[in-house]
Amino acid sequence: MQFGKSSETKIEFNLGEKETLQEVNQGVQGMEYLNSGTSTGDALRRSREEIFNGEGIDRIDAPNVLLLFTDGQATDKQGKQVEQAKKLKDDGVKVITVGMGERETIDNFREKLREMASRDSDSAAPLMFETAFEYLDLIANNLVEEACDTSAAG
Repeated sequence: MQFGKSSETKIEFNLGEKETLQEVNQGVQGMEYLNSGTSTGDALRRSREEIFNGEGIDRIDAPNVLLLFTDGQATDKQGKQVEQAKKLKDDGVKVITVGMGERETIDNFREKLREMASRDSDSAAPLMFETAFEYLDLIANNLVEEACDTSAAG
């Protein structure tokens, strides 16, 4: 799912439609960047209602993991993103947040990323990452490890 302002948020493709990593990468590369705001709370609500709902494209045989990549502070109602992330976590979805951009930009929404993220089951640290766009590949392995580890708490 890619999100911007509420009216432009959409499911770009279903992972079940992609059979290889190359197909997934092509799907991601084919996405057009939405430069239209950051309705994070709405995107989380729609993820819960349209993806992690126990039917349709939700695979009941696989753990539910949401990786939230954002480059800006949420523009929807204050606190909505934390409220919606809590609902996802209460439903058993592991939420991993990734702040993208320069440190000064991430400073503006770091605390919300922490509040939205699930907690590591051992350390209780938030499952939150930060990186500049050009360094995303440096944290990719850590993201994969966290996404595949099913022991995180809400």
